[in-house]
Amino acid sequence: MPVLSLQVDTASAGTPSNLQVLYYGWNGDNWSDNYDSYLGIYSGSDDYDWPLTMFFWGNATESKVRSELTPTYPTHYGLKYLELSDRWGYGWWVDDDGGNKNPSGTCPTNIHVRIYVDSAYGYNWSQEDGTFVLGSTHYDVEEGSGCPEWFGLSGSAEANFANYFDYTRGLMTWRNQWDFSNYESPHWDATQAGHFWSNDGYATAVYIP
Repeated sequence: MPVLSLQVDTASAGTPSNLQVLYYGWNGDNWSDNYDSYLGIYSGSDDYDWPLTMFFWGNATESKVRSELTPTYPTHYGLKYLELSDRWGYGWWVDDDGGNKNPSGTCPTNIHVRIYVDSAYGYNWSQEDGTFVLGSTHYDVEEGSGCPEWFGLSGSAEANFANYFDYTRGLMTWRNQWDFSNYESPHWDATQAGHFWSNDGYATAVYIP
C-alpha cells in the first residue's frame, strides 16, 4: 500500500476551503499543493481549480495512466497546473495538464481527470511508493454548448473514475484511501461563476503495475 505522510502549510484565505501542502512518503520525499490551479503558484489566492482526488502508485507514469484512460476518456482540454517539489535539493516545478475526459456532444456531461507529474521524468517518486502520479477530478456540465454550463462535484467524479479503473480496467483500487485534507462542503464558489465545490477530502489510490 502507498505511504502518505501529511504535513500542513497554513495558507491565507482563498477560494478553496482547505488549501494545504501534502508530503509523500515517510521521509516526505516530494510535496505538492492539494488543489490544482490556474497559475500553479502556491499563494493562497482564489485562482485554484479542483482538489486532488486520485493517487496512482506502484509503477505509475504519466504515459501508463494516460493509456488506461484513453479508451474511454480520449479528449484533452483546458490546461491547469500543479506545483510540486522534491524536498532533497532538486527544486520545485509546475506541471500542466489538459487531462482526459469523455467526448462531448450536445449539452454534454463530461467526467474530467487531470494528472500531474515531474514533467522531466514523466512521474513522481518516493522511496516507499515507487513512481506515482497525482490527479484531480470534476464534472464539466454542458461546457461550451450554449447551454447553462457549470463545473464541479469532484468527489462524485472521483467515484466514477474509481469504478472505471476497478471494473473496466481491472486495476487494484482503494476508494477514499488517503486523507488529502481538501474537504469541500457542497457550495457554489463566491468568485468563479458556475464552479461548484463538493469533495470528501479523501483520495482514491490505484495501483499501476
